[in-house]
This record gives sequence, C-alpha cells and structure tokens, in this order.
Amino acid sequence: MNMGTIKKTVAALAVSTVATVGFSGAAFATKNDHRYQHSAEAIRGATTVVSCDDLWNSFSTAVNDAHKADQAGKTKVRDQALLAADGIVDSAKAAGCGWVAA
Repeated sequence: MNMGTIKKTVAALAVSTVATVGFSGAAFATKNDHRYQHSAEAIRGATTVVSCDDLWNSFSTAVNDAHKADQAGKTKVRDQALLAADGIVDSAKAAGCGWVAA
C-alpha cells in the first residue's frame, strides 16, 4: 500500500468512529423533566434582587480600585475596573436607581 491510501484509510476510520460516538451519546439522553426549573436552587437564583445600595457599593469599589491601580501605574487593571464601573452604572440605570443621573 502506498502512503496516500494508508492516510485516507486512517482518516475514514477516525471520522466513522467520531460519528458513531456522537450519535450513540444522543441515543442515551434522558427526557428533560424540568426538575431543575422547579428546584430551590433555580428559584433562589431567579428571585435574587440587587438593590440600589448594593449597586452603589459595587460602583464605588470599582472606582476606588481604578484609582488605586492608576496610582500604581497598572493601566490595564485601571481600565478593567472602569469598564466594570460603567457596567454597574448601566445596571443601576436599568434598575431605576436614584443615584444615577439619567
């Protein structure tokens, strides 16, 4: 056999093996009975409410972290902290917090 035929045979065998494994995994999947959606963990996660005070505390922490990083000359950390603060402002606007200027 020449080298090209051997490579093609090995490639075909690998593809057929992967296809067989992929199809057999789906055959053994169980039907979703929605247990997670009714679990205490899912309900607790869905009812978590972030207050405006929590958002303010997170915002001030991010700004303070950015200030400290700027003083230390860590521009990448500073920029990440400022992006986090910007995201918190967006969340506070969406929540209707009074400390955010509209």
